[in-house]
Amino acid sequence: IATITFTSTGGNVTLAASASHTVNGSIAMNASGTLSLGNSSTIVSSGNMTLTASTTFTMGTGVTITDNARNTDITFNIANGDNQVWSGLTVNGATEGEFVVNSAISIQLSSSTVLAANVRFPNLTSFTQDSGTTINANAKGCQNLGADHGYGPNSSNACAISTAGYGRGYNTSNKGAGGAAYGGSGGN
Repeated sequence: IATITFTSTGGNVTLAASASHTVNGSIAMNASGTLSLGNSSTIVSSGNMTLTASTTFTMGTGVTITDNARNTDITFNIANGDNQVWSGLTVNGATEGEFVVNSAISIQLSSSTVLAANVRFPNLTSFTQDSGTTINANAKGCQNLGADHGYGPNSSNACAISTAGYGRGYNTSNKGAGGAAYGGSGGN
């Protein structure tokens, strides 16, 4: 499947417990009411992922969310005031992408939740990270795509060659390519 969209104009969108969706492209789940992701469900995309709930956003225990495409985002659109407790959630964000929640809500990470992504939560009313949970953006920054100078974020926060934080490299034998900036993988 290249792209898939689930839209409910009159109610809810539910991914059942232990269900799985894998899409070789973008995925959008849009509920005019409640969006529910069942316990141990899995969503995998190779493109932007947008999960939207107009009233209630329900995250089951042990859910896994993965985006495999470079420079694409995972976005949760949650109604303001719909505070979240994520238990055992795993988010695997894309390299050069972001995991975005713009809502004015409280988020609590509990029970081994892992956010392996560049996290952007600019409007939180409160945030709690319980013991045993992890936020880790290692190797999620700008990646070197060639055999020369590395890449870093420019003034628009887009990855560009030979800009802030890049690593110098050489396009000759016995010399490594420039490392990527701010947490990306380097040369050999």
